[in-house]
Amino acid sequence: MKEPKPKKPKPTAEQLKAREQDRLARADTKAKSLQNGQKIIIGGMILSIARKDAGLSNLLLAFIKQEVTRETDIKRLDDIILELKSNIERLKK
Repeated sequence: MKEPKPKKPKPTAEQLKAREQDRLARADTKAKSLQNGQKIIIGGMILSIARKDAGLSNLLLAFIKQEVTRETDIKRLDDIILELKSNIERLKK
């Protein structure tokens, strides 16, 4: 006759709390990932439209000047800023 498998001990309160915290952290990470993806898609869409519209290029430049204040962020946007300025001049012709 087979011996019955030993029953697993019930998780402690600390283990249950840790599992719940892990579950919440995974859900939070998933939500942040979704939000970041949405921001990237929206940003790409806006830049795509701005490449064809001098008014939107001008508006984006104004928003960048107003909202982006950290020097490191401004440097990361240097190429985009130059492109938007170039688009304004190119599309005015």
